[in-house]
Amino acid sequence: MGTNFIGLDTAKTETLAATLNELLSNYQIFYMNVRGYHWNIKGENFFELHAKFEELYDDLLLKIDEIAERILTLGHRPAHAYSTYIEHSSVPERKDVSDGKEAVENIVDSFAKLIGKQRELLSLAGDADDEGTVPWRPSGRLFCDRAVRPVASRRSPGRHRWVGAGPGAAPAGGGTSVPLPPGG
Repeated sequence: MGTNFIGLDTAKTETLAATLNELLSNYQIFYMNVRGYHWNIKGENFFELHAKFEELYDDLLLKIDEIAERILTLGHRPAHAYSTYIEHSSVPERKDVSDGKEAVENIVDSFAKLIGKQRELLSLAGDADDEGTVPWRPSGRLFCDRAVRPVASRRSPGRHRWVGAGPGAAPAGGGTSVPLPPGG
């Protein structure tokens, strides 16, 4: 069994890095989708969604860098071609979405895919005794779990809105989700 420069089994880190690259691909496509939603949103809740999409893509960009840095730390190369991201992402590329409801549905679906991939990654990291990736989980799987709740709540009659908009407000972290009044 060979080990890399941080003392981990090279075969296991190769598998781990490949899975991290899949996660990176998902995050990159998700990031581009959210940028598009931010740029193209129209209609009801424009101001709220426009601001929230910007907060979300800003946070996604940080996660993307964390994932790439972890791949490098494991001694591998992060994917950096859009064609590779498309090929390896389970998050589909979305084009020309301007409807808020459709954008929110796509965001919730994307978070579900990210959570699933992160669970797979945690299992692989545990098997590889990679304590650096296990607690890392790009700033925690909880990022997705916390972020998806207020977004997902917009899909049901018991919709919520974010309170405390501004730096650090939900969905990226913090803020409070409160019910919207009917028609709100």
